[in-house]
Amino acid sequence: MVKRFSHFVEFLLVGFFYVVCRILPRKWASNLCGGITGFLGPRLKGVNKRMVLNLNRVYPDMPLTEKKTIETSVWENMGRIFGELPHLYKQNINDKSFLKIEGEEFINNDKQKILVSAHYGNWEVLAHALTDFIPGVISIYRTSNNPFVDRLICFARRKLDMAAKGRTGTRKMVKGLKDGRSVAILIDQRMNDGIDIPFLGHDAKTSPVVVELAYKYNAQIVPCFCRRDANDPHQFTLVFKKPIPLEKKQNTEKTLTKVNDVLSKEINTCPGQWFWLHRRWGK
Repeated sequence: MVKRFSHFVEFLLVGFFYVVCRILPRKWASNLCGGITGFLGPRLKGVNKRMVLNLNRVYPDMPLTEKKTIETSVWENMGRIFGELPHLYKQNINDKSFLKIEGEEFINNDKQKILVSAHYGNWEVLAHALTDFIPGVISIYRTSNNPFVDRLICFARRKLDMAAKGRTGTRKMVKGLKDGRSVAILIDQRMNDGIDIPFLGHDAKTSPVVVELAYKYNAQIVPCFCRRDANDPHQFTLVFKKPIPLEKKQNTEKTLTKVNDVLSKEINTCPGQWFWLHRRWGK
């Protein structure tokens, strides 16, 4: 009962800011939330501890000032994502002042695709853009621990065809692949039952499911990202990378290593845009 009450209080707070952001123009909402989280986030020492540990692991020789800059950028980016979310269902993806495209030639074919990405840039813009570029794509997502907030997020994502991680979502994903549909999934979170694959220079538990399904359904694995512009935080670049080649004889570990290499390279390009708060390498 206490937990449910705390969830509802949290929902009221999140819902209040969601409504405010929905009323405000997209850029104003992005600036407001980005400013709040960029200021408060780095000062939440208990919450920020995981990010500090992860940055020290991946960039042990990086100057402290650079790490602090990354910390602030990560928190600001998270706030901007929230501020922009209420506007995405009606956003014109073809507006070049909002979204530019790189590597479109890698998806201009009729082959079935498993699109892989990370909690990087604005992954919500990525998911919404993919619905326009890949008709019928199923977006796999992780439900929020707060059921009230989860309903709000699902409402904001109502344009997407989603499947939650878990048994029900897995069944929908497999059925979609059997029917020839494509799937989009973020694969940068720790999976306790995964296999150790290098990620940002360190072994990390990584789910082999994406690669196993690609081999089973002969689907292309296409890494993709939605990178926030360094000079204009309200503009994005949707980047499609060259499909990861599948081995003639299935080699899940080798293929998954190639996938993580592409993700790591992109994150190293703009480390302030990745969600460093994940417990990616365990405790």
